[in-house]
Amino acid sequence: LVLILYDFSFKKENLKRKISVYVLDYKINGKCYDCGVRGGKHPEVLELDHLGDKKFNVSEYRSVTSSIDKVKEEIKKCHLVCANCHRIRTAKRKVKMSA
Repeated sequence: LVLILYDFSFKKENLKRKISVYVLDYKINGKCYDCGVRGGKHPEVLELDHLGDKKFNVSEYRSVTSSIDKVKEEIKKCHLVCANCHRIRTAKRKVKMSA
């Protein structure tokens, strides 16, 4: 039983590592939808901005899913944007909602 649990845990962590690598690669090779800044050496400046039908935050996938297909589907609902453009978008949405 312990060996089976260990094997399952190892496989789950391996899947989650593959998802992390996929998301990191997506950001490294991507650029901001609004201003064009590239992920390159600093992919941490890029974020995923949901356009609608949000099931979960991609950055929090570890607590939601270990399916790379579900993560890819969620990413399709987003624009890749830099942190600055993401803040601007969010501020504009808040203004629209309060008007």
